[in-house]
Amino acid sequence: MLVQYLQTLSFTHLVDMGCGTGDLLRELALLKPQAHFTGIDRDQQVLVEARHRLQGTALASHITWLAEDCARTSLPAGSADVVLFARLLHHLEDPAAALGEASRILVRSGYLLIREGQRLPEPLFAEMNEQLRKLGLPPEVHPGFEVEELTKYLGAQGFTVEDVLSEGSATFATPPYTTKVYATNAFLLSAQKS
Repeated sequence: MLVQYLQTLSFTHLVDMGCGTGDLLRELALLKPQAHFTGIDRDQQVLVEARHRLQGTALASHITWLAEDCARTSLPAGSADVVLFARLLHHLEDPAAALGEASRILVRSGYLLIREGQRLPEPLFAEMNEQLRKLGLPPEVHPGFEVEELTKYLGAQGFTVEDVLSEGSATFATPPYTTKVYATNAFLLSAQKS
């Protein structure tokens, strides 16, 4: 659904915050060859893999990879038409700082897209994190987000929420890391900068 939604938007520069190995950006670059893409991730190693996968292809010139914190990027203000957070916000200590950075780099009338999971009930979230800790794994930072709360926050930051679509399920942790699957409903939120 995310790729289909992005195909309906007209843009020249999309920034994927927390891009990982860049699978989504490669797919989008094939579908939108006139656009430029920037993938941002703090993990230098996943960006090395992303670059390696594109080495020697025509797509390599359409994607820039930056090893940076998504709350403080080197991108100029007003340089992106679309900023995307796909399953990243719940990993961040300060999601508000990352959303503020997205607002800074977006052009006026640019789009912020957030694909996330709805909030897990607190007992399930605590149970999941306890299992992760026992295995020496880092706990999740946030239990997901309530759409209404996120919509209100974005409105206060100068965004107008245009669409909220259900998008299957969002998984937080699965076996063998936990004894059961911890998942919640996923949503895709689209907001336009005023």
